Amino acid sequence: MVEAKMLKKIAAMGSAGLLVMAVLMGMSGCDSLTIGDKAKVESYLEEKYGGEFEVIIPDGAPEALQDGTVLSFPVYAHSLTDPQVTFKVSEKSGGGYEDMYRVALVERQAKEIVDTALLEVDLKAVSGVLLFFETDAELAEIQENVDVDLREYLSRDTTPVLTMMVDIAIAEPQPTPSELEAKLTQAFALIDERMLGKENIGYGFVLVETDDFDAFCDEVERYGVGTHPEFETATVINYLFPQDGGSFNHQGYRRPLSESLSVLLGEAPPWYENDE
Repeated sequence: MVEAKMLKKIAAMGSAGLLVMAVLMGMSGCDSLTIGDKAKVESYLEEKYGGEFEVIIPDGAPEALQDGTVLSFPVYAHSLTDPQVTFKVSEKSGGGYEDMYRVALVERQAKEIVDTALLEVDLKAVSGVLLFFETDAELAEIQENVDVDLREYLSRDTTPVLTMMVDIAIAEPQPTPSELEAKLTQAFALIDERMLGKENIGYGFVLVETDDFDAFCDEVERYGVGTHPEFETATVINYLFPQDGGSFNHQGYRRPLSESLSVLLGEAPPWYENDE
């Protein structure tokens, strides 16, 4: 199951859910991102992958930051043809850059597996996904391949179990613990089947109310779920972090799914305050 030491090996920090927090945290520091550096990063990405890329300056940044003169590495970028896939770009110690674009693309494939399973069991929910790698060799297997097909990658005998953190935002109206448990159990079984039993998934939940589920899905698609979820298109009712939720793999659950759902649908935990 997902252990704390695995969670420290976060290789996919370029995921959309961490975008705004990480960029804002990078606004201070000794390594400033100048206008010239922004162009250099974009040129590096375009030469490496083809197409056009853009380094992101977050909406609402102070006016002094709009020209990109005081942002620090790591920075975040996206392809202009697929702006919903955001990823981290860092400076290498010996010069040049390194990025997490291909990891972000594989995370997108994993998210599609999860979201499709949720849809097929008729659960009004959407996911955010992060991947974790135990070794540099596992990360390199993804980073060094031009087009990684997740299913083909998992089908190899040499591929180890893939550790994932999945946040599931549930917008089901007036859900009951038994209904949610039944649907999530079915969805998790589909995920296990489609990931060929090579998944080790820590899961957390966010319970929301929304009048526009499609718009909410678009918001999660671009910005993820986040560690302290707030949304423009939905009101957060309660949430559980993955370490408070649970985990499962091909052998089953670390703890009963019902325990996490009873907390999610009960009183809000002390670390969450509803502004309303």
